[in-house]
Amino acid sequence: IERIADLLIKKQSDYGTANIARFGRTGLIIRLHDKVARLENLRGSGGARNESIEDTLLDVIGYSVVGLMWEDGTFMVPLLPS
Repeated sequence: IERIADLLIKKQSDYGTANIARFGRTGLIIRLHDKVARLENLRGSGGARNESIEDTLLDVIGYSVVGLMWEDGTFMVPLLPS
């Protein structure tokens, strides 16, 4: 859980919230679909040079948490390290 929290804090710091806010729920669905498609490709090819299955699974978890935050209205609140 701490690993996911650190990832989300870093991503929000790097990219802000506008990229998600622009398309909201629809954008999150598309991003999650992209990650699932990547998992299918990684499974079939046995891996990729620039992203592992583990990295992709962490991204799926991260986008799922972002989706929950979007739904409960907390996504736009700045995330701070604990």
